[in-house]
Amino acid sequence: MLKLLIIFHLFYAQSFCFDKGISFYSYRNCEREVIVEGDGSESGYMRFQNFIPIANLSYNKANNGEILSLRFYFQGRADFSVIFSPQPKQPSSTEKIFQTVLAYGKGGERRSSIFLNNVVDIYKTTKCDHVDNIPNPMDPFFFQQVDVIVNKNYGLIMWFIPQHGRSPLLTCFDPNIVNIKYIGFSGFSRNKVRYIFDCPIKNGV
Repeated sequence: MLKLLIIFHLFYAQSFCFDKGISFYSYRNCEREVIVEGDGSESGYMRFQNFIPIANLSYNKANNGEILSLRFYFQGRADFSVIFSPQPKQPSSTEKIFQTVLAYGKGGERRSSIFLNNVVDIYKTTKCDHVDNIPNPMDPFFFQQVDVIVNKNYGLIMWFIPQHGRSPLLTCFDPNIVNIKYIGFSGFSRNKVRYIFDCPIKNGV
């Protein structure tokens, strides 16, 4: 009986995501899924993988002044780690890229940042923006909605999560933003994380 209850709980969590208010129907028609899982060989952030050309996305809602307007559904305790890069490869420590890490750190209060270089040491890497001491919005069972808009006219990246309302959680102004062409994905250490994206959104991001 206990096993049946556990299976039912996991199925319900996966299918309806009641705690986060995100149902299976929100992401069932999404075009892309990336699963990142560490094997323990990397003690920090894993090398980026699954580089996807922004130009190949089916449901990029960007207008004429934008490079990207996209919704992600993320599953995993930590960390949401996405890179915007001009090249489809692991960047060097000095190469100008934009790595966003949401909800890293220990305990219930987490940090989120946009970094301007590949994160080798998260406490020494140059940040474009960061937010400290926010409740961790990520969960190993439920999906978290994460939206991003990249504006080429202003050289601006904006990240949104529902808990932060209509205001962006993170923003970054930088002239090199106009050069980004690829999205890459990572995770932390042994964690398994799941990204679902490129989804048909009726009302845009």
